Amino acid sequence: MGTKEDMNLFEPPALLESVPITTKIALHDLENKEEDKNFSHTWSRANLSGEQGNRKLIADRPGYTIRAEYHGNIQFHYSLPRRISMVRLVQ
Repeated sequence: MGTKEDMNLFEPPALLESVPITTKIALHDLENKEEDKNFSHTWSRANLSGEQGNRKLIADRPGYTIRAEYHGNIQFHYSLPRRISMVRLVQ
């Protein structure tokens, strides 16, 4: 976490869970959901590339950090042939 020098010291929030939430727990309800732009659930169609992250998520571990700019270094789902993608609820 980076902050400007003239800002207060960042204090991370307290843990909400005593056991980390695994990738499988976090993603299981979306695995069989069809692509739906109204739900903003779209499949990333990026293929393997030397310019993007090619790591696969590990089902029984917490997920890797998703970069805010939403391109490059997006990890692959642990069992599906797709990269993960961010979901934003459309109101």
